[in-house]
Formats: sequence, C-alpha cells, structure tokens
Amino acid sequence: MRTHWAIDYVGKPYKPGARGPDSFDCWGLVRDIYEKRFGIALPEWIGLTPHNTPEFPVTRAIVEEWRPELNPFEGCVVAMSQTVAFHHVGIYLEQNGGKVIHAWSPSGGVVVNTLRELKIAFSFRNIKYYRHRSWPTS
Repeated sequence: MRTHWAIDYVGKPYKPGARGPDSFDCWGLVRDIYEKRFGIALPEWIGLTPHNTPEFPVTRAIVEEWRPELNPFEGCVVAMSQTVAFHHVGIYLEQNGGKVIHAWSPSGGVVVNTLRELKIAFSFRNIKYYRHRSWPTS
C-alpha cells in the first residue's frame, strides 16, 4: 500500500517566509504542494505569514485567485482564522473524513490536523474551502 503524498511534508520545520524544500511557512507549503502535486504555479505573496500585518494578505490572495468551494475535495485550499480576516492557509486532504496539512509556527512545523482539531486546539472559528481559478471543474 502506497503512503499518502502529504507524509513527505509532515515534520518539516516552520520558518517565516520559507518556501521549501527544507522548511515552510503556510503560504510556502501551499505553493510547493500546488506546483509539485497539481502543476499550478501560484503567485508569491511576500511576507505572507500570520504575524506580519493587520490587513492579513491571505484574505487578499484568496479573493483574487480562488473560488469558494462548498464541498471540499483533495487539493482545495483551506483558509482559516480566529476572526473574520483569513491569516492562515493549508491544503484539504480527503483522508479519514477530511484533514488539513499546514505549516504553523506554534506547532513547530508542518502538521496534519482534523477539522475538529483546527477548531478546538487552534481556535479557528472561520474555516472556508477554495478551489483555484485554474483548477478544472468536474
């Protein structure tokens, strides 16, 4: 049985501004996965970290590049926040009822969490799914 591709990322350290392959921030992880797994090159968002600005550029990036998805599928971007404006992103995985791979500084790196864990342990109250505009529709 082949292991899931996400296992190659788990445990890599978090570093603000890191774009891989040895360490990542949340946007760097999403960019790397999209390019390597799905063949979609995403734009660079300089300084896209949860701690850098009150304007939270994640929200701006999501609005410009992504379309809302009510029924997430493997590869959807998961935008998250404790409030209204998104400040963190990950990738939806269809494993065991839905999980999210993301790079988060307090956890120390790239981790996979259930949606319940994201809501309880990370206090993410606002979680939404997005399909990239170039993703083929079914």
